[in-house]
Amino acid sequence: MTDRGRTIAERLPLLYRDGELVNALLSPVGLQHEIVDENARRVQRRHWFDTAPGLDDAAKLGDLLDIGPEPWQALGEYRAWFHALRTARLRRGAVTGEALRGFVEDYTEAFEAAVDIDVLPPFDDWSDEPTAVGHAFVENPALRRDAVLAGPAGVTPLHRQVVVNGGLDPTPLQLLATGTAGGPEYVPVVVNLRTGVALVHLGPIAPGERLWIRADGGTVTAELEGRDVSDELRTIVQVRPGAPWELAQVSTPASALVLAPGENELWFLPVAHFDEPGLDRVLLALADLDLRQGRWDETAFDRSLFAQDAALVVQLRWDEASPATVLVDLDGGSMLSPAARLDDALENRAQLVGSLQSGVSSLAAAGVRADVRVRPLAASQRQRDRLRMILPVRQREVGTVGIDHLPDAGGVFGVTDFNDSTYR
Repeated sequence: MTDRGRTIAERLPLLYRDGELVNALLSPVGLQHEIVDENARRVQRRHWFDTAPGLDDAAKLGDLLDIGPEPWQALGEYRAWFHALRTARLRRGAVTGEALRGFVEDYTEAFEAAVDIDVLPPFDDWSDEPTAVGHAFVENPALRRDAVLAGPAGVTPLHRQVVVNGGLDPTPLQLLATGTAGGPEYVPVVVNLRTGVALVHLGPIAPGERLWIRADGGTVTAELEGRDVSDELRTIVQVRPGAPWELAQVSTPASALVLAPGENELWFLPVAHFDEPGLDRVLLALADLDLRQGRWDETAFDRSLFAQDAALVVQLRWDEASPATVLVDLDGGSMLSPAARLDDALENRAQLVGSLQSGVSSLAAAGVRADVRVRPLAASQRQRDRLRMILPVRQREVGTVGIDHLPDAGGVFGVTDFNDSTYR
């Protein structure tokens, strides 16, 4: 007799409970009841998200909250996806930082449990700035931008170029000036015409030399081939093209050249400075904006200077505070998986990153860009090598057999003997 038939028999009077005929009649009835119960349990399981037997059944329940499965998700991964998104939307406010961080934590932990692989380190704490170790949630992350004045061939005097700072705030400008074969360049000046501030280097930059001008906040330092030349920098404020600047406009130590949000027009020119060389290169007066290098059929005769070759390549770099942007910066330097499952682990890692990007983008507020980045394990050691040659190079000759000394190198008047001298 089935369990359900036995249960029915127990409800009968004691006289009929153990009768063979009664039990024979109740057995098929109990079997039908058990079939009905099993069907009811199946229906019940399909109506509970965590017990739904198939992905289709779970997806129908997820559609009630408009959270369907992604094409690459199996049942276990979809359950992790659904619970993380549901919690972020209904309990944490969806667009808030808490909701985005909570979604990343919840989904990652549930996903790792579903695939039995530890893809990311534990979420012990979140930093608000990108770090080498650990996870970070960064609002308006800094975006590095680069530009070259005029181009890789170099910048000529009086060149003007628009540089766009697409960030929210003013940002300091860093420069690398490299001398070209047309050099040296003397007293280079870079003016931001929008802010009216100029940065001047009082000194020459020979061919092949590199002048690094770095900005750290409001301070600025300069290094010329390993030599600190920060004291040769000057800041000029309230620069007006065509009008010489006064001593009161000059400040030292210099401050960083700043790019205002939006378009900034930079103006490059070498300007004469007392007691500094460069007579055949520098402008003896501050030019106005109508003055240009002479070009046939392009510039006016009375508003032109003789053309000069480029003597510097000037590279620019600045960091923009990206507007309406959120960066989820995850530490992906370690991953723990069972032996012989490396391929599966790498595939699951890529799937997790794609799912996190999709989920964070769907939770972010309208008009806000949300990016997920998983940093691999990496180490870097930055350095700036310099190749030096000490001039003049002295060439020594080997004496013939029987000579008791080597001849002196070169020929210097009053220093070397005539018979022991060689042409330089």
